[in-house]
Amino acid sequence: MATSDHTAELDARVRQQEVVAEIGQRALKLPGESGDENETLDRLLTDAVDAVGDALSSDYAVVLERCPTGEEFLFRQGVGWPSEVVGTQTIAADRQTLPGYTLAAGEPVVVENLETDARVSDFGVLREYGVVSGVTVGIGSAEDPWGAFGVYATAERTFTEHDVSFVRNVAGLLTAAIENEQAGQQIREAETVTDRIVETSPVGIVVVDTDGEVSFVNERAQALLGRPRAELLTFAADDPRWQRTGGGRSGVDGGLPFERVVGTGEPVFDVELTVSRPGGEQVYLSVNGAPLRDGDVADDSETASDPNTDADRTVTGVVFTLEDVTDRKRLESELETTFDRITDAFFGLDSTWNFTYVNEQAATLIAPDGRELVGKNIWEEFPEAVDSTFETEYRTAMENQETTSFEAYYPAPLDSWFEVNAYPSESGLSVYFRDITDRKEREWELEEYEEVIEAVNDGIYVLDEEGRFTMVNDAYTELTGYSREELLGSHSSIVVDEDVQRQARERANDPTTSALEAEVETAAGERVPVEATVTTLTAGETTGEERIGVVRDITERKRNRRKLEESERRYRTLVEHFPNGAVGLFDEELQYTVVGGEMLDEVGVETEAVVGTTIWERYPEAFAARLEPKFRAALAGETNSFEFEYHGHHWHAYTVPVEDRTGEVFAGLIMLQDVTEQRRNRRKLEETVRKLEASNERLEQFAYAASHDLQEPLRMVSSYLRLIERRYGDELDEDGEEFLAFAVDGADRMREMIDGLLTYSRIETQGAPFEPVDLDDVLENVISDLQIRIAETNAEIVVDGERNGEAKRESLPRVHGDPNQLRQLFQNLLSNAITYVEDGPPRIRVSAEKRETTWVIAIQDNGIGIDTDTDDAERIFDVFHRLHGLEEYSGAGIGLALCQRIVERHGGEIWVDSEPGAGATFSMTLPAVDGDGDRDRDGDEGANGDGDRDRETKAKTNIDADTDTETTGDADAVRDEDGDGDGAVDRDVSAEDDNE
Repeated sequence: MATSDHTAELDARVRQQEVVAEIGQRALKLPGESGDENETLDRLLTDAVDAVGDALSSDYAVVLERCPTGEEFLFRQGVGWPSEVVGTQTIAADRQTLPGYTLAAGEPVVVENLETDARVSDFGVLREYGVVSGVTVGIGSAEDPWGAFGVYATAERTFTEHDVSFVRNVAGLLTAAIENEQAGQQIREAETVTDRIVETSPVGIVVVDTDGEVSFVNERAQALLGRPRAELLTFAADDPRWQRTGGGRSGVDGGLPFERVVGTGEPVFDVELTVSRPGGEQVYLSVNGAPLRDGDVADDSETASDPNTDADRTVTGVVFTLEDVTDRKRLESELETTFDRITDAFFGLDSTWNFTYVNEQAATLIAPDGRELVGKNIWEEFPEAVDSTFETEYRTAMENQETTSFEAYYPAPLDSWFEVNAYPSESGLSVYFRDITDRKEREWELEEYEEVIEAVNDGIYVLDEEGRFTMVNDAYTELTGYSREELLGSHSSIVVDEDVQRQARERANDPTTSALEAEVETAAGERVPVEATVTTLTAGETTGEERIGVVRDITERKRNRRKLEESERRYRTLVEHFPNGAVGLFDEELQYTVVGGEMLDEVGVETEAVVGTTIWERYPEAFAARLEPKFRAALAGETNSFEFEYHGHHWHAYTVPVEDRTGEVFAGLIMLQDVTEQRRNRRKLEETVRKLEASNERLEQFAYAASHDLQEPLRMVSSYLRLIERRYGDELDEDGEEFLAFAVDGADRMREMIDGLLTYSRIETQGAPFEPVDLDDVLENVISDLQIRIAETNAEIVVDGERNGEAKRESLPRVHGDPNQLRQLFQNLLSNAITYVEDGPPRIRVSAEKRETTWVIAIQDNGIGIDTDTDDAERIFDVFHRLHGLEEYSGAGIGLALCQRIVERHGGEIWVDSEPGAGATFSMTLPAVDGDGDRDRDGDEGANGDGDRDRETKAKTNIDADTDTETTGDADAVRDEDGDGDGAVDRDVSAEDDNE
């Protein structure tokens, strides 16, 4: 009896192994890469539950598929159940149900009595059909389970470990079958999209029939070859008009690609040819060619799916792809048109890792040299598998007694990728595998194409026949502001309105139409102008008609277009209404292309008569010869201005280059202004200036003569008054002495006033030329001159915080000026600052502040101050004007007038800030050495003897600058009016004589 039971157990295990082997073989034949079209997943699931239920003699067997929501299982296939259950009945997927608990546990669950098992509380349909015991195993990965496989009995029953292992192995095979079918479906869908993209990608396609005649070329091929479709369709494969030569790796040494494909029936790859376009330009092309055979377009043809029958199928033509590889920038965008059949293979290993069985397909794949593998150790025969994924997965499967599925690469000499499903048992390992090298290569190629699509700056999308997005690239998501997840499956109406959708459909069906300009509404509600190219893709019956579009943001283009239009309007408006003159645009032929301006009408010239004429046709030869170098210089990038007379008017002209956005000169522009009236007014102004200069010179001469000639009689009066005082002083009474003293004092003051007036008149005429002057040195000399008064009054002079004895040279700046006059300026101001202090010793601060091209020099004291709100205060810089009587402070009242005249000669100004009793600050501006480049010209004014006249002369010179007849001024000689031969004014007015 024991022998009989053991035999029955062995028979049952053999039957179970047969079921596993049969299901494993059929799992590999599901439709996909090159499987059996008659094999479907539902048929495999049905046969699996039948076979398992029969092998285990169970009442029920079922495949439960987890619904998309994950909340329920659907009775996908089953045996023993009523017909209305399979395909419709559901069961909850939470932990309270048996299949839900199984998925949560992540391992097979065996129940001997459902009523007493504490792990399950929701029996649901199982109780309804009398299920008492059973085995439930998960299908799919623990992270993402597909469903569950269950075997159940209506009576209590003990399931052995072999039974559980058997059900788990079957579930593992179903997992692999389901994953294979899903992978195959994904690949087919990816291939469909890839084919569509390839059809619209920038790769040239040419089809040649067996007679060598070109039967089809796409637009890219036309562009690459530089010939229209109609002309290319008249070409033959060996047509000399191709003007081709070989180059690179392949060339034409083995014959033309067409001859090689037709002659061998095999495709050719990466044949490099150089083809001449009609204009002589050579294009370097990479050519791939493949034969077209009978049945290639019949998807349901047996011969179309079996590459082994290619030799029996007639070649009907050759399809070539052309890629411009001149700059080696474009990736290959052509997938192979046919795929090698992925073969099924099986081998068995015992517990010592020796081969026990190798079928023919396996031997072909892993022992192509024909060596015998049975009885040999796998690690010795395939040393590259040691420490690889193969060894790791095989050993893990044996140790854990769990099915494993993986993909791995075996290097040379096999140099192949394999998909492996390994099923362990106590006695060894059963391995089912197939060569997936081709699939891997296609996946890599798909990844490359996806990278290309994602790298393109333009947005790319695909719409199904209902107008819903099925593919978008990153650029399109950035353009619209929607994420990829938000776009996929959404209708195109979320980004464009119905009118744009209609135009896109119309243009997609008419390849002759131009690109569509429209607006896309972004996720943020903004409207972005775009240019779109749309084409129709007609795929298989399952997907219908789809559209692919390429979209480019043209916001910047439209903005530039608007700017250009606005610029053109402004330009034409300026040209047409150019005031008091005319404007003309000319080209390299010196021909006017645009003219305009108000003066054209005034001189009786019509615009139409000028446009289109050259300067040689328009003007007299001599005048045109004068204009030509100016026009040529403008075209060379130079700007010029000049004056000329024409049509009884005097014109001032500017010729300037006109550049494009890149800075390249493409035209010249002449601008004319009628300066006839200006020149007339200028001549009047020059005449008036000359008269004023003559008048000023006469006034200066008079002031000098008056002050100089009065010196002698005044000295005589003064001398005789002193003589009377010496000889007759003792004889005069008190009133007489007082009267004589008044007369002497009046004569002395008169002499001081005449000396001051003489100095004042010489500021302009006797000044020295301007030069860089160090104000520290000037201040040092003045302090030295005033040292006696400084000591007597205990005065303190501070320069930028430093005491006078320790002043640094850099404390005050260098200025352009007359060193003698600047010394006079500082001496007058410092002397006044010492004089007008009533309480305590004088405290004086000298500072400097840079303002653009000038220095502001300030001298601040602690004296009695000035009430600047009075009318008299405004006249403190007038000649002989005094604020105090002689009994209070002595002086001639000309010191500040001299200061103002000196500062003005230096092109500056002087002013005072003060309050009574709070001291006064005298500030003045002087030209900086490192400032305005015209300061040297200012310095020349002193040498000219008349700064104002010289400035006017130079202004007049600037007006005539760049004209054909330029005006210049003559410098006056320096006049040595005091007769000492040094050309400078003697400082014979002491600082003590000056007052505020």
